[in-house]
Parts: sequence; structure tokens; C-alpha cells
Amino acid sequence: MYQATKTSPGRQRLYIVIVSDVDVLHKFTSKFQHKILAEVVTVCPTTSEEDPLDLTYQNTNTDFNINPCYHNLLEMSAIFAENYKKDESTLSESVVETAKAKFKQHKAIIIKGPRKCGKTTLAALLTSIYQPGEFLIIYKADDTKYISLDKVCLVVVEDFAGKYRYDNVGASDWMRAFDMLHSLVKAGKLNVVLTCKDTFLAECKKDFEDHPIFDNPVQMEESDIRIKQEEDENVTGNLMPFNYNERGWFC
Repeated sequence: MYQATKTSPGRQRLYIVIVSDVDVLHKFTSKFQHKILAEVVTVCPTTSEEDPLDLTYQNTNTDFNINPCYHNLLEMSAIFAENYKKDESTLSESVVETAKAKFKQHKAIIIKGPRKCGKTTLAALLTSIYQPGEFLIIYKADDTKYISLDKVCLVVVEDFAGKYRYDNVGASDWMRAFDMLHSLVKAGKLNVVLTCKDTFLAECKKDFEDHPIFDNPVQMEESDIRIKQEEDENVTGNLMPFNYNERGWFC
């Protein structure tokens, strides 16, 4: 058998793994020697009744079964939300209070409105009551497989019907996934925030039947970011005018 592990190049090699108790191996090798036993890998240390093996993990913060995609999604969700929460002061207080009240009461809301009205910023603001790792921000219906109900409390579905143009296929996938999400909300297992451009939501309802997960909308308008617009105008107005010399250069 040992010779089969040392075949010449181009020939099939035999791999051998021998499992043995450490004490038994020591007794055997004290009387017999063989090259096949030269390389020993100790998986567990020697134990006794006085010194038993501790099979518990000391690091309780480490999840050895965590999916790397799930881990990355959690981290990206936290970074994404933190980035958008920087603009929360640009939202009107009325729409923020409306969203918080509806979310607290119904546990599932859909934030709708035209592009650039602050839907994502408002959704990010609602994640503030959760710790990183307790919420996911997802875009594709297939990403629902990463929802771990023993860890994740909130799922934010961003632009489920498309971001720049209406996505009929993506919306169709989400309509099937919404059945599951809505059931989890009703069972008290999960909270859900959806964002969608209002015209895309209308097309989605036209192509597919309405869904109860849309029952609690928060309508946003372009005026809901008027604070940011005013600040931009003030910055522009405070800029010192450039003076051009005779060559057309400013100074």
C-alpha cells in the first residue's frame, strides 16, 4: 500500500488515511516501525478523566456556519444605510413622522414617490433603531434566502420594480417573494420596508394583482427634500462672483 502512494509520474496514486487512538498508535510504533506511519496529524490532544476535552467553542461571537455571502450582505447593508443616513436632515419632518408612525403600527410599509425624492434616505433612517447585523438591504428576490430569522429583524427591499426603468421580470419575482415576507410580518417574525418609484408601482399593480404588503404606503414628493434644495441654493448664492480680465480669464 505504501508503494502505491509513491507511484511514478503519470500513474494514478493511492491516498491513505489511517485513524487511530493516540495511545494505541504510540504502543504500536514502540514495537513496530513503518514509513506509512511517519506523518502523524493530531486532531485532538490526549485527554483523561481529570483533563477531559472541552468541545465547546470559547468564542461565542463567532458563527462557524455563517455563509460568506450572508456575511458580506450584512456588512454592505450597514455601510449603505450609514451612508444614506447622513442625508436624513434633508427630509421633511412630516414625512419622517408619518413613516415612523405607519412602520410602528403595521411593521410593513412601502415608500413610494418620484426619483430623487429621498425614498432610500427615509428607508435608511428607519434602520436606525436596529444594530448592524439586524437588518438586510436587498434588491433581488433571490436574496431572501439570506434572511436569518434568528438574527435579522428588518428587511429593506430597495427599488423592487426597477431603479431607472420598470423591470417587469424583477417585479414578477418579487410578487412571489412578497407572499412569504407578508406571512412573516403577520407572524411577528420580520419587519419590512419597500421602496419603489410611484409610476413603477402603478405599472406593477397593472401587470399583477395588488398585494397586501402594499397596504400601508408612505407617499413622498419632490418637496420633501426642499431643505437640501434650499441649502444648495444658499451655497450657490454665497459664492463670490468671478471677475474676468480682458483675456477672458477669471481672477
